Amino acid sequence: MEISKDQDYEMYSKAGNTAITTQLKKVISFIEKGKGITPDSIDDKYEEMCNKVATKHPEVHDTEPRYHIRFLIKKCLEENFYDPRLFF
Repeated sequence: MEISKDQDYEMYSKAGNTAITTQLKKVISFIEKGKGITPDSIDDKYEEMCNKVATKHPEVHDTEPRYHIRFLIKKCLEENFYDPRLFF
């Protein structure tokens, strides 16, 4: 799954959007490898990703960025034949 480098997560700055894109690509890579995918592992990856981004961009925990991140993770899960309703 490709994510545009210009993806907007409604962060306060372009740097915040870039930080999310960088971390989200790691989560997507994990999903695409297809090993160890469980609701708990995805929740852990999501939390780990948000915590890394939050060190410089705490607004990642706001409603809109969370929505966009989860939407893309669920889309990736569905494209890789996982039931997205089981996650989050």
